[in-house]
Amino acid sequence: MTYTRGKGKIFVFRPGYETSPTYHNQEVLKVISNSVYWAAPVKGTTMPVFGNVKALEKL
Repeated sequence: MTYTRGKGKIFVFRPGYETSPTYHNQEVLKVISNSVYWAAPVKGTTMPVFGNVKALEKL
């Protein structure tokens, strides 16, 4: 699952349990690698704002 919040990118991936060898599967490792590149900051974007800011959505 992927989505964005403000200028941030969020990736959620649940391939299995830590007791199974899921993280040794080459396809799973490729998905994780691709997600790192997808979520990386884009050159030229403005600096993030830290501190108290208004919510993007009504809670």
